[in-house]
Amino acid sequence: INQLTSNDYSEYDVPRDNRWEFPRESLSLGQTLGEGNFGKVVRAEAIGILHPGTITTVAVKMLKDNHSDADMIDLVSEMELIKKIGKHSHIITLLGVCTQGGALYVIVEYAPHNNLLDFLRKHQSSHEYSHVEKDVLLEKDLLSYAHQVATGMQYLHSRKCIHRDLAARN
Repeated sequence: INQLTSNDYSEYDVPRDNRWEFPRESLSLGQTLGEGNFGKVVRAEAIGILHPGTITTVAVKMLKDNHSDADMIDLVSEMELIKKIGKHSHIITLLGVCTQGGALYVIVEYAPHNNLLDFLRKHQSSHEYSHVEKDVLLEKDLLSYAHQVATGMQYLHSRKCIHRDLAARN
């Protein structure tokens, strides 16, 4: 990563990788899904990211305006790591990146239930009387989710990758 001195859209020169580069103009950013100290994730629509002419709902990771150089390095490092991880059914997959002509966008699969923690809380059984019907998870569901997480971690291990922050919230 080289810092630019010109007044370009981005103050950083992230090398282009044609295998992953996605045209920024084919991406329509939507609502914020979550925020951290230096970055945020937004829901977006991507035209042609999976199949030509089709619209796919995706999640886009990006930096906040007040990010530091270290934050940029962290996002680029994450981008490079998930490029190498590859595709697995129990791991959010990289779909593309926008590294040219603006802010860095890392485009990944959209998780419609947000994260496992939110999903579990939404479906937890309640001992209180309620008129609200909700789908309560069964023990077999929880065991299936645990197996899926373990399978995903086993795949990461096979790719010589350590997650470092395995939690239901992510």
